[in-house]
Amino acid sequence: MARILLVGADTDDRDMYEEYLTAHGHEVAAASTTDTAEPLLRSVDLLITELIVGGTRSVVSLIAGAKSRMVPVVVVTGWIVIALQREASAAGVDEILLKPCFPEDLLNAVERMLARHGTVGDNAAPLRSSLSSDPGNDPSNDGPLPTP
Repeated sequence: MARILLVGADTDDRDMYEEYLTAHGHEVAAASTTDTAEPLLRSVDLLITELIVGGTRSVVSLIAGAKSRMVPVVVVTGWIVIALQREASAAGVDEILLKPCFPEDLLNAVERMLARHGTVGDNAAPLRSSLSSDPGNDPSNDGPLPTP
């Protein structure tokens, strides 16, 4: 099981990926902005983000923060803009998946990243503890995740 931070502006995609990854045994916290996501980076094994996300911080800044903590990054995007992809790659993105991205493809990327980088283990703080301030998230998702 990995602790995954899922950042995306598209609620439907975010919910679909969160549900699928959780059903496959991962602990997932979802955030709709870079501002909400940034404080959660210290307790995750993997960051999955879209390239275009709201917030006062750029996605590239969020990716750089993840890489400074040795957290692998997967970007899921519908933007086939070479400049954006180059900027993401330069920031240290480990893998870019193009939309439409099936949940199975995202799970395969997660498994590749975890095989390569491992997990932080059980010493990390609960992921959901800081999500209550994010209006883009369902309030029923706030607080610690139930243990399987």
